[in-house]
Amino acid sequence: MRDIKFRAWDGKRMFDAFDLIPELNRPVGNITVGTFKPSTIMLQYTGMKDRTGKEIYEGDIVDTGQGLIAPVTYHGGCFGVTNSEKGRTIYSTGFEVIGNVYENPDLL
Repeated sequence: MRDIKFRAWDGKRMFDAFDLIPELNRPVGNITVGTFKPSTIMLQYTGMKDRTGKEIYEGDIVDTGQGLIAPVTYHGGCFGVTNSEKGRTIYSTGFEVIGNVYENPDLL
């Protein structure tokens, strides 16, 4: 069974979404959780890690090692990247996370 994890993006920083549960109403960094309103929940952990051991989340930008840099998306019941020439590619252990669509949109 894989871990269920989410990340939140507030427009400036990324947070572990489970640290932001309002009922906890405790400080996280320089914010109080009860007043934090994330503009985006950065979707779910895929349950997979890249070739360096970094966790891969939906919305992360990966280098496939095959000349394709693309965001990880959830489609048709699985996580993967889309290559406009070859269609859908399911996760490969050769992927490496190089950023995400919120902090690094210039990578796309």
